[in-house]
Amino acid sequence: MNRLVVVSGIDPSGHAGMLRDIAASFLIGITPIVVPSALTYQNATTVEDVSYRDSSEIVRAVKVAVGDKQAVFKVGLASPDTVVALKKIFPHSTIVWNIVLASSTGYTFFVPEDIKRALPYADYILLNSEEARVLGLSPSGHIVITGGHGDGDIVIKADKDFVLPRVKGDFRGTGCTFSTLFSGFLAYRYSVHSAIVEAGNLMVTVLEASQRGFASSETLLGRWHEEYMKRQMGDATGMLAPVISSIMPEVGINMAYMPYDGKKPEDAFIFPGRIRLKGDEPVYLPPEKGYSSHTARMVAFVRAKFPHVRCVMNIRFDETFVERAYSQGLFVFEVYRESEPEDSRKKEGHSLQWMLRPVLELDNMPDVVFDRGGHGKEPMIRVFGRDPIDVSRKVKQIVVG
Repeated sequence: MNRLVVVSGIDPSGHAGMLRDIAASFLIGITPIVVPSALTYQNATTVEDVSYRDSSEIVRAVKVAVGDKQAVFKVGLASPDTVVALKKIFPHSTIVWNIVLASSTGYTFFVPEDIKRALPYADYILLNSEEARVLGLSPSGHIVITGGHGDGDIVIKADKDFVLPRVKGDFRGTGCTFSTLFSGFLAYRYSVHSAIVEAGNLMVTVLEASQRGFASSETLLGRWHEEYMKRQMGDATGMLAPVISSIMPEVGINMAYMPYDGKKPEDAFIFPGRIRLKGDEPVYLPPEKGYSSHTARMVAFVRAKFPHVRCVMNIRFDETFVERAYSQGLFVFEVYRESEPEDSRKKEGHSLQWMLRPVLELDNMPDVVFDRGGHGKEPMIRVFGRDPIDVSRKVKQIVVG
């Protein structure tokens, strides 16, 4: 992944600015490089003044910390000159500018003319709908506009619309948190669309857990994330209970779910001993990590190119399932075991990597990867996705349409 560099202001109340950026980064397994760019004089309800750090000081601090390595910069409350200077010094890095024209209490940080002259130097611009209106900006592949503070669902607009449920309440720090999550997923090499979806979904979860009037990412840190992942796996298995007997292969079913910062098969959560049937009911042990299963090795392998793919599940091969996957518009890819060299078959764990290697040559990750079996190998369908719920929905599409 690329380094994430956060250049943002310090809000002494802790409800916005750099502290929110750091908490959001920790939530997805990133320890960012942080460079303060401004200091506000405020409390939780009132902004009295702000002082901006000179852009030359910011650039100097970044150069010492980053060197000449490529990075993703999340820029928050900073002088527009800072955006210009960073792009000139780090032309091959990605700059995400979370524009803040005014505080939620009405204090003006910048006039539109100051912002407009620096816009060409940012790779991605994130702002709310009111700020976009004032600046005359429209959504595009590089301009991401959130729905502001109206009623109804939250609509995030880029080159397409993304709709999220609105969480009741008034929260500060939402722009800081969302833009940092978005920047963090770019640092993980997610596509722009995947970064918006993942940041938006996680943002909703953060707000649902926040009860203090600001986006409190830290309430979700630590063991919460592991418990959340395990709960998702249980929920996904429950979704599939009505069809589980029809998708059960002879070897049983397993699911692997990788944390955001997971790299090795042992980092993934799986069902120890796999999911089996007792009568028509699924039986399984609670998800755990620290094991190396076929599914865990698969998801670890494909994430080398498709980092947003964090979950995979194997189900029984059936020609009808494959045909239905095609008809449902899923991206289906067949791999061929019969051409696997003998030495690859004999190496533990090597067969899966050999089989999936053609997948890494594709531009996009398939939803479904299947094979028709081989010597001593049961034919199998593997369903990939962002998380267990995403995978289970695809499995239901395949089984029942």
